[in-house]
Amino acid sequence: MDNKIKNILIIIFGFVFFNVNISQAAIISVLTQNKSNIATRIEVDIFIDTENKNINSFELTLVYPKELLVFDGYSDKNSVVPIWIFEPKKIKDGEIYFSGLIPGGIDRLYDPINLNDNNIKLVKLFFITKSQGVGNLLIKNGLVLRNDGKGTKENLTLKSFNFSVISQNKKDESLNIKEKIDTLSLNDSKPPLHFKINIIDRSLLVRSPRLAVFNTKDETSGIERYEVRVGYGKYKIAQSPFPLPYRLFSFNLGVKAYDFSGNFVEEEIVVPGETTKYLFTILFGIMISILIYRIIIYKNKKNEIL
Repeated sequence: MDNKIKNILIIIFGFVFFNVNISQAAIISVLTQNKSNIATRIEVDIFIDTENKNINSFELTLVYPKELLVFDGYSDKNSVVPIWIFEPKKIKDGEIYFSGLIPGGIDRLYDPINLNDNNIKLVKLFFITKSQGVGNLLIKNGLVLRNDGKGTKENLTLKSFNFSVISQNKKDESLNIKEKIDTLSLNDSKPPLHFKINIIDRSLLVRSPRLAVFNTKDETSGIERYEVRVGYGKYKIAQSPFPLPYRLFSFNLGVKAYDFSGNFVEEEIVVPGETTKYLFTILFGIMISILIYRIIIYKNKKNEIL
């Protein structure tokens, strides 16, 4: 009986161990201070432990307590994400959405000082605490894809983080928290980095507009939005790639990039008109018409001879 029990236990242990190994999932974790004072700027780091799986893209939504925190930008310094599909942005109160690409993929980082640390930083988010209380930071709707040429979805384990906002003393309650938050939000005086605007021409065979492509970074608080001006029009909020209107003659295109502190950098280029393409289309149409006409004349003469 004892031997049978031992054999059963060995089988169960082996089964459980085997299944744990094959079902290991990438881990998304959130990290910040356990306790923070009211009206202070805090940092929230988002990490991934790939469990040695090679991943090349992700999209995540961070849920935060809107009654405790105000979103105040991000930093991708020391991040492994070189390309943002959607830069970290508040999509509604209490939710930050972001997605990115890692060309070539990544499965781990080598740190000779912390050999057991498998966390890979995706992004650092900034918040300002606005009221006292206990809250939770968690990731929902997480999606991570493997770098296997198929875009296979990776299993995920999502780790949340509990934190608290406290008052240093009773005087905090009488402070104008709104004014302190506004002061903290404006501590970045550096504009975003200069950037280039690239024009992607449309195909003659496809009815799609030309596109303006642009992207930049802000080392302190991240890019909050882009605004685009066509010709002498007004600046309007836009995203890259931006579809360009059809214009026969050249026009100016201006793009402003704003960070979360209101600083901006402006770039402008002259977009060539489509006169050349327009004339080419006319000439091409004339040539086709002449060819069809000559074919019809040739057929008529052939019929007359017969």
